[in-house]
Amino acid sequence: MNKFQSVLKQSSKDIKENRARIASENAKDAAEELVRSIRKEVRALESDLDRLTDLNRDSELSLKVLKDDFDASKWIMQIQICKVRLANKRIELALAEETYTEWFGETEEKSGKSGK
Repeated sequence: MNKFQSVLKQSSKDIKENRARIASENAKDAAEELVRSIRKEVRALESDLDRLTDLNRDSELSLKVLKDDFDASKWIMQIQICKVRLANKRIELALAEETYTEWFGETEEKSGKSGK
């Protein structure tokens, strides 16, 4: 039997299973990429917050916060904005991880009728 005949003889179940596998792998990859992307954004915001709150001295004679015309109101607002963005991004990450687990976490296949 040649390949053409073999493909024509494939059952619709075989074809559907192959298409389902491909679609599932694509969706799983997309979910993993989303989680990785949000994790990267969380780390960037954490780094920004660390930078904003690093008030150590530049030298024995100078404090970082006192150079370059330090504006306390602007500084506090930047910290607030960064913390709000970080809190929101952490929520977004938790939801993305929850969605990934819901749809692509390992589950046991049930035999027979589903209880749903």
